[in-house]
Formats: sequence, structure tokens, C-alpha cells
Amino acid sequence: MWDDIVRTGGNDAIAVHFIGSIVYIEQGLVPTTLLSPLLVIDGQQRLTSVLIALCALRDHAASGDPQETERFNELYLVNKYAKDVSYYRLLPTQSDREAFFACVKTDATRLQAQASDQWAYYQAKGIKGAVEEATRAAWQAANKTPPEILEQTAQRYAREQEGIKKQAEEKERERDEKSKEADQLLARHHGFANAVALFQIAIALGAVAALTHTRTVWLGSMVVGAVAIVLFASQFV
Repeated sequence: MWDDIVRTGGNDAIAVHFIGSIVYIEQGLVPTTLLSPLLVIDGQQRLTSVLIALCALRDHAASGDPQETERFNELYLVNKYAKDVSYYRLLPTQSDREAFFACVKTDATRLQAQASDQWAYYQAKGIKGAVEEATRAAWQAANKTPPEILEQTAQRYAREQEGIKKQAEEKERERDEKSKEADQLLARHHGFANAVALFQIAIALGAVAALTHTRTVWLGSMVVGAVAIVLFASQFV
């Protein structure tokens, strides 16, 4: 899919790209005021990959314009006023949900945008303070006594800068905590995915052992299955 995105995105002659059919079951007719979930039979991976790509585009766009976070979320990723898991436009299988939710959730991105705004405000106050100091210096260079309001204003800007700095650093600390939490959830997802892969290998080996009556293969399937169980259980520790 990524190769297709790069190919079509780099060629203006390709206006449309077909990613394949999506097969789903409609849950029945409901009033239009309610969310109508669809059970996807074929195309789950493609839908999940597309939404994760949109998360990456959202975060990249938000680095230049924080308002892009809300725009991407409301257009493609979430149901703004829904509760619980209905908040998400896509609900993957249980083993993949935490990692997917970590991608969609925007706490770290939102906090980063807020911290950037605070630092921009901090710089603006610094510039204003520097202007006041330059004005005082000009009065002194002319052998004149500068108005007291200039010094008072410069000191006020300096005090305000300190408060803004603390707020920005607090936002950055919260951002780092949220980012760490998302990384931990993603690591757990990888552990679950590896455990599932080992379970599948164990099942395949067991099937081969049943057909060939080979004890060695059967023992191998038991060992692989045991490793899968240990790996799966370790994700809850």
C-alpha cells in the first residue's frame, strides 16, 4: 500500500487509485441520528493502514498549524460527540485496539501545540521587553532621564515571561508523559502480535504432526505454543 501511495502521489497523471473492495455486513436500518456500525469482513487491514497514514499526516500538518489536528480528527478519525469506543471511526480487533487508539489519540500532539504556543508567547514578551529597554537606552544616550513607565513595563514583561515559561515547560512534561504512554501501548501491541504469530505456527505444526504422526513435530508445536503463552502473559505484567 505504501508503494502505491508513493507511486500515485508522485505522478500527477494518476488521478484515482483503487485500493480494493471492502466487504461488510450492515447491522440493520437505524435512525439517521444514531451511528450505524458496519462489520467489515474483508478490508480490515487496508482500512486500518489508511487511518494510521492519516494519523501520520495529521501530526505532520499540525506541526505547522495546530488547528490541523482537529480538522483531521473530525473529518477522518473520530466521531467527536460519541462516547466510549464509538468515539473512534474504526474499531480494530481486540489485540490491535490499544495500539490503534494510541495512534489516534492526540494528547501528545495537542500538548506539543500548546507548548509551542506558550513559547511563541514567551518570545513575544521578550521582544516587547527588549523594545522597552532599547527605548530607555535611547533616552539615556541623549542624557535624558527615561520615564519610569519604561522600566516598570520592562519588569512586568520579565515577570510575565517567567510565568509563561513555567506553563510551557509543564506542557512539555505532560507531552512527554503522554508520548511515553503511547510508546508503551505500541510495545504491548508488538508483544501481542508476536504471540499470535507463534500461536499460528504452533497450530500449523500441530496439524502437520497429526497428519504425519511425527512426534518430533508435535513436541515442536508444544514448545512453540508454550513460548507463545509466556509471551502473551508477559504483556500483562
